[in-house]
Parts: sequence; C-alpha cells; structure tokens
Amino acid sequence: MTDIFEYVEDIEETYSFLIKDAEKENQRDIEKFKQELEDQMGDMIKSKQEFLSLRTRVLSKIIEKKLNTFEMKTNKVLEDIQNEIEEQRNTIITSFLKKLGLDFE
Repeated sequence: MTDIFEYVEDIEETYSFLIKDAEKENQRDIEKFKQELEDQMGDMIKSKQEFLSLRTRVLSKIIEKKLNTFEMKTNKVLEDIQNEIEEQRNTIITSFLKKLGLDFE
C-alpha cells in the first residue's frame, strides 16, 4: 500500500513540476508577445509621427505660398489706393485753383 502512496506522491510531484515548468514557459511566451506588441506599437507610432511631420511641412509650405500671394495682392491694392488718392488730391487742388482764378496753365 505504501508503494501506491509513494507512486501517487511521485505522480503529484511530476504534475507539480510540469505545471511550474508550463507556467514559466507561458510567462516567457507572454513576455515575448508583450515585447513584440510594444515593438509594433513603437514602429506604428514612429510611422504616424513621420507622416504627420511630412504633412505639417507640406501644409506650412502651402500656407506660406498663400500668405505671400495675399501680401502681394494687398500691397498692389494699397498702391492702387494711394495712386487714386494722389490723383483725386491733384484733381481737387486743380479744381480749387481754377475756381479761385489761380490757374496759370
């Protein structure tokens, strides 16, 4: 009967050893899987950052070009307004001098 108990104890020890070994192996697999996921996430984040950086540079160039165009058009409009004001001023002065009889042309 003792042999049966010893045999059962041996079996229990073997199962215990196998369970602990399986737990260690599972833990290693879990750690490896976790590291693979972290690496993939890191690569994906880096890729997204590079994409966003590129898009930002492209948009910055587009905005800069449009701002330059806007500035040129604004300067042209201001120049036209100044020219028109100068013409109107000269017309008013000439008209005023004619009315006063000071037109020497």
